[in-house]
Amino acid sequence: MSRNKIPRALFDTLEAMPNPFKATVSDPADLLGGSVPDESREDFQLACEFLYSYRGSPDTFSTYRREIEHFLQWLWLVAKKPLKQVIREDIESYVEFSRQPPRTWIGSKNVARYLDRAGLREPNPDWRPYVTSAPEYVLSQGALQSLFSVLSSFFNFLIQENDLAANPVA
Repeated sequence: MSRNKIPRALFDTLEAMPNPFKATVSDPADLLGGSVPDESREDFQLACEFLYSYRGSPDTFSTYRREIEHFLQWLWLVAKKPLKQVIREDIESYVEFSRQPPRTWIGSKNVARYLDRAGLREPNPDWRPYVTSAPEYVLSQGALQSLFSVLSSFFNFLIQENDLAANPVA
């Protein structure tokens, strides 16, 4: 899958998210409909555990979900790397990507990530990772600060869980 294809939502709402500490998560290759690094399932499990740990704060969960979702989509679909291979230069590349995501990754309005279909939760085909109502997408200073803050927290979590040795955001 290239950066020009439309990525699908990875994370549903907190209410619909199964406890990743008690259940195996979905395979990201199934969710994204394309080839992703072999380690993506492990990456996704760790990301779900990180996000689930914020279940007591819905606003934090939503912010973190958005940032982690963007990053994992870029990591797997564009950089084609697993989390364990991320270095500082990758973070720089991701920031540049976030400043100008492909047109196919940008929606003109917020829509639900998932829809109920015959009792099943399915990714909404109208959902896009980035949203703007302006003619051109612009990453605000606040959004950039959020990106760094969330990714730093995520990588610190991975260090604490003994899954990484260093934080590439630091």
